[in-house]
Amino acid sequence: MTALLLAESGVEVAVVEGRRLGAGTTGATTGKVSLLQGTRAQRIAARHSDRTVTEYVEANRAGQQWLLRYCEEHALPVQRVHALTYAQNEYEIPAVRAELQATRAAGLDTYPVDDLDVPFPFHGAVGLADQAQLDPMALLATLAADVEAHAAPIFESTIAHGVHHRDNDDLVIDTEHGEPPRWSGALASWRPAELKAIPSAAQTNSAVALRLSTGWLRVARSGYGPIPTEGCGHVERHGLQPTAVSTVDGKTTEVSAICPHLYGIVRWNDAEKSWDCPLHGSRFTADGTLLDGPATASLPLISGPAAVPVTGPPRGGPTTVLPEKI
Repeated sequence: MTALLLAESGVEVAVVEGRRLGAGTTGATTGKVSLLQGTRAQRIAARHSDRTVTEYVEANRAGQQWLLRYCEEHALPVQRVHALTYAQNEYEIPAVRAELQATRAAGLDTYPVDDLDVPFPFHGAVGLADQAQLDPMALLATLAADVEAHAAPIFESTIAHGVHHRDNDDLVIDTEHGEPPRWSGALASWRPAELKAIPSAAQTNSAVALRLSTGWLRVARSGYGPIPTEGCGHVERHGLQPTAVSTVDGKTTEVSAICPHLYGIVRWNDAEKSWDCPLHGSRFTADGTLLDGPATASLPLISGPAAVPVTGPPRGGPTTVLPEKI
């Protein structure tokens, strides 16, 4: 969408995709277009003013309205549904109540839900009417065609490795395919000062620094663990090497647990069967292949795949479109 808006504004723009369009996060999403976003409102309210939360909601409302108008103009089907953020146990009830309070303070007409006929544990929810869900791949295909119709190229199977200046002060993306075309204004918002190393990142982002240190401390206290059951993964220490071990499709694989971006320790994502970095959101498959940046390299393979018996059920609860679990 950003590429399309830039192209419509007359900016020379190109889209760089590490795999195929829709192969990563977009293709796996449930396609929710909702102003009720888990427990995000209360998390923002805990760190910022009420005005900031309200402005965040209004910005999302503007984006939602733009997207729904775009779908209508391009005959893309959209379902109007109630969005729910629910608690699966009694310990999550306070978070549901806090989200109800935070969203109402921000101007959303959220409402409490005390009972719901669902085939999993339910201990209350906060709801919001007239939200939407759609087919993300149909939307992506339409956006891609629209971008190319504005003479903006899309480069698939192209991983960005870095950014540098040309002599004429143009910004250039470095890829494994060599020097790309001259993209003049499309990347003007990328500044070298934003590409920070660990020390400056830790000084400017205490939350990232906390996740970075917590991940390494957790690994330091761990050793070899049991082979993960099907669909599961965990991080353990092999000597001095933080190692991410997972079992998917009956095969156990060990990869480095260190994200190559800023060296955070990855975590296993039960729902997506992926390794996710908590620092800046880089994602990798079970065998370490890069899915989403900002990392530009995969996790090095240590061993595997090796077939193992499935010794128990996969972890994690049911996956739903709407409602959304805390």
